[in-house]
Amino acid sequence: MNYQKFVALFASEEPMKELTNILIDANKDALKRGASMGWVMALSLDFDSYKEIFLDESKSQNDVDEYFIAYYSSDFDETIKCLLLEYSDILPAALKSLLDESVWAFENQKYQICIPALFSIIEGALVDLSNNGERKNIKYKRGLEDTVTDSSLNFAALPLISLSWFLDYAFKKSDFDQNNFIELNRHWALHGRYLDIHGIKPALQLFSVVALILFCYELQKV
Repeated sequence: MNYQKFVALFASEEPMKELTNILIDANKDALKRGASMGWVMALSLDFDSYKEIFLDESKSQNDVDEYFIAYYSSDFDETIKCLLLEYSDILPAALKSLLDESVWAFENQKYQICIPALFSIIEGALVDLSNNGERKNIKYKRGLEDTVTDSSLNFAALPLISLSWFLDYAFKKSDFDQNNFIELNRHWALHGRYLDIHGIKPALQLFSVVALILFCYELQKV
């Protein structure tokens, strides 16, 4: 699978800050556009294919949504679930249980349950990944960016950058007085502000984010 090749590629290279910077410059446009449309780096999809989708500016939000919904839905076990199962043991027991229940809810088409639950898992997992386990003075995005800036991460910089830009997209402040707000947003989900029913799209987006966070944990062990 693509994520296994990614691990092997990372492990085979001598970490160099210069190479990290080259990789970031070559891929940042695609990663930023992808995250700003709610779709982070897809581990089970060949990275060149992922990148090509977002470098094609003729593709609208609807085009991108249709592509990824079809891709992830075609084989949820292979494209998402197997990644979650492989790496979920690193989560605290409460979050691992919540993730298992979120998968059950998704497989039973209970998508409304998935959205706030997965946002909670994302925040809990980021405490260790980007905040060094500190549960006060949260700096999710800055912690990710500091890791990229201070380390010679090589290929491991790319998923961290994708996550960082996703936080810009999904954790941004917004006006709760808006009507019919449909964007994926942490504050609207966890504060119970959504008025309309959400379908499969935000659940798949958030599952892919959780998978990417867990994968970044794994890369730190390489």
